[in-house]
Amino acid sequence: MAGARMPEAFDDLAAHHLPPERAIGPAGGRPPIDHRRIVNVLWFVLATGCRWEDVPPEMGCSGRTAHRHLQRWEEIGCWDRLHADLLRLLHQADKLDPDLVIVDGVMVRAFGGGEETGPSPVDR
Repeated sequence: MAGARMPEAFDDLAAHHLPPERAIGPAGGRPPIDHRRIVNVLWFVLATGCRWEDVPPEMGCSGRTAHRHLQRWEEIGCWDRLHADLLRLLHQADKLDPDLVIVDGVMVRAFGGGEETGPSPVDR
């Protein structure tokens, strides 16, 4: 599971693109979870392919909490900014070949087809 550990360099770079961590308000409440733990869980799920509900409790954050933060950070554009920053760093290090494009996909037969199949979408 060594590949499931997030590199420190990635965490340092990602931290600049995430919103500021919330402080506990005057009314109290549950303390917020450190962004580093959340990003660690996101990395773990990505690296291992485990389900959100199967995240081990010793990670310090539940899969549900990490997924909720992932969605919120996606909505406010954190990942787009991080992606642009990573591309910029790769370009500066001359490790980005814009002429090389890799397309990945899966084609599977759709069994059943449904009632509305026809020779073209216009005929449906």
